[in-house]
Amino acid sequence: MDVRWHSTYLMLKHVLPCKATFYVFITTQNPLVDGLPLLTEQHWYVAEKIFEFLQQFYDSTDVLSSVYYTTSLSILHQILEIDDHLDNYEIDR
Repeated sequence: MDVRWHSTYLMLKHVLPCKATFYVFITTQNPLVDGLPLLTEQHWYVAEKIFEFLQQFYDSTDVLSSVYYTTSLSILHQILEIDDHLDNYEIDR
């Protein structure tokens, strides 16, 4: 697999704070494609939603991948947090 979910999360984490800069760059290089802008606010909205969704998985993976701390006690807590997170996004459209 060329791109994994955590790579997508990290890319979005670094690009979203600079979205205004990317927007200006992309619109000056490619103003319109088939009469439509290449990058719209809807694209940024979707990117932000994906980032928010992946954040819980990244945080849980970080906690459970710790080398110097006991993780066995954290597993149930992280599973319950992920379950709650999935429940919150189940009806999100």
